[in-house]
Amino acid sequence: MRSLIPVTDFKAFPFRFSYPRGPSKKLCASIGKTGILTPLLVIQSDTSPFILDGHRRLFAARVLKLTHVPVSFLTDTSSENLPRIWLQAQRVFRTLNPFEMALFIKKGRQSFNQPARNLLTLLNSVTGIKAPESLPEILA
Repeated sequence: MRSLIPVTDFKAFPFRFSYPRGPSKKLCASIGKTGILTPLLVIQSDTSPFILDGHRRLFAARVLKLTHVPVSFLTDTSSENLPRIWLQAQRVFRTLNPFEMALFIKKGRQSFNQPARNLLTLLNSVTGIKAPESLPEILA
């Protein structure tokens, strides 16, 4: 489902890759010229929408003083599917580096409420990713 949501209504998902922390000048210029072309990927919580993907687009919208941003709400956000959906959204334009794989397992345990082994299995099920089997033990 696609909607327009006020930029003030969002909370960041507890686990995200956002570096650099703010939007780039290039991103702001692009959004200023054409608007946000790719909607933010959002799940609904009890209190407010959580952004699963699109944090920098939201930061840019706030810098540009936009009042609303386009979002796509996810409907199947069960605990089993959420890490896979998040991982697929992150890999749209790039491959995760070893640091990001480690963060996914270390911080993902709490955010996705999944054991490290499950997250490692999920990482290794994605084409193009081969995380070291010892990664959960290294991060423990």
